Amino acid sequence: MTAGGATSGRGQAVLHLADYGGPYPGNFIASLRALRPELSRRGLEPVLAFSHVAQGRRWLEDLRADGFEVHVLPRGTARALRAAMRLVRARRVAVLHTHFTTFDLAAWLLQQYGRLLGRPPALFWHVHSPTEFEPGPLRTLKDRVKWRLLGRTASTVVVSEGGYRVMLGRGVLGGRSRAVPNGVDTRRLAVPAGERARCRRELGVADGERLCVLFGWAPERKGVDLAIAAVRGLVEEDHLPVKLLLVGDAPTRALAERCCPAGLPAWVLVAPPLDSVGTYLAASDLFVSASRAEGFSYAVTEALAFGRLVATTDIPGMEWARAMPAAVFCSPEDPGDLRRAMRLALSWLGEDCAARFAASRGLVEAHYSVEAWARQVVGYYGERLGRTAQRTAR
Repeated sequence: MTAGGATSGRGQAVLHLADYGGPYPGNFIASLRALRPELSRRGLEPVLAFSHVAQGRRWLEDLRADGFEVHVLPRGTARALRAAMRLVRARRVAVLHTHFTTFDLAAWLLQQYGRLLGRPPALFWHVHSPTEFEPGPLRTLKDRVKWRLLGRTASTVVVSEGGYRVMLGRGVLGGRSRAVPNGVDTRRLAVPAGERARCRRELGVADGERLCVLFGWAPERKGVDLAIAAVRGLVEEDHLPVKLLLVGDAPTRALAERCCPAGLPAWVLVAPPLDSVGTYLAASDLFVSASRAEGFSYAVTEALAFGRLVATTDIPGMEWARAMPAAVFCSPEDPGDLRRAMRLALSWLGEDCAARFAASRGLVEAHYSVEAWARQVVGYYGERLGRTAQRTAR
């Protein structure tokens, strides 16, 4: 692909290396799917390579059934690297794009291997969790080597403006990086008629009770303890008919039980994750994000697209939601301020929220869909490949 949009002789494939093996495809796999039509318009096609943890996942077979070229890399760094080298050699890869950091160094080595073949691919590192790192001298040294030295031949994609600023502080080169917000697949949110009533009945939520939902798969990071403290105040002091649904697994329940040593009160519910996130959103009245750190919150975006009010902490990675009329912000690590934000959002339920919901949903569809994400990512490919072509022509 050149600056003019034509297919480059350097290769026909965009190779994604992803350390992803979740039980459900979620928005990440939907985003990779959305790339195909954008790449096709430029004469390129995606090649997807996942780490061994994806082996046996149903979504892997679904991708293959839909015509995607999909590979599962073997266990072990050296073996995975050799398998990826075979792909680079066989497919004449024009772009290498990594996700979740595991393959970042390997992809840099693959780029150097491409140089030996006379066709070095453009390298893109995708930072999905910019706020998850341990500060200290060793981390600082690693960051300098990676972002300042190796990063001179890579381009970096960060999932939010706030995360982008964090990564600039860690050494990412501003001239070779860009914030591209994640996108959600709004088709995942569709639910059958009557799903709200059915789910609330199964959860034991009575008519007139307000159900607040928090996705707590990483309970400490997602602020499960903060949400429990906030709802305790709403129930015991403000005397509001509120229940809190924590969606998660064993660690989520364990943290909830530590927060409630006398036993989980009737207003705390814990339920397992579902592939259809729309089910819990349909049952809810308010979505809560008490996170201590976020790259970009798929869950908040989905809640806004579904038509739910959101109470969220004001942290890097959430600044985009300030434009959303259905969102209320609170200070991080402050259950009292989270309680205030939740109380304010719940008070809106007595009004006509249709305008808030419609405006928020429109913004999500325009800027934070998987299709919008794919357009921005492929556009960035074109810019970087165009600059490479210009340098080569000189």
